[in-house]
Amino acid sequence: MGKCRFTYNKLLEMYRDRETNTVYDACNMVARTKNDHPELKSVYAKVLQRTGNHLFNNISVLTRLKKRGYKTGRLRFKSEYRYRRLDYNQSGFKFNRETCELELSKIGVVSLKLHRELP
Repeated sequence: MGKCRFTYNKLLEMYRDRETNTVYDACNMVARTKNDHPELKSVYAKVLQRTGNHLFNNISVLTRLKKRGYKTGRLRFKSEYRYRRLDYNQSGFKFNRETCELELSKIGVVSLKLHRELP
């Protein structure tokens, strides 16, 4: 999560410096950031790209609120306690129903405790 938070903050900095303007720019910048910071290569690529999607979703929500007349501030850089999100979309994970384990790419196996049946 720390590496996703670092990526989010780096993309927010680039957005404020006018280096990225769209989600597509952010995804391209993630690839370049991985070259500059080799420790990011230990994170599944789609998770870091989804971090860019998360940032630009926040930006679009703030923009819509401003257009409706609400007073909004700026997005702030996330501290360790304010960023608790990992997004795996469509790939990079496997769920084993028999053992109730979730295997996340480049993280490992996580045991789950289900409180209700899955469909």
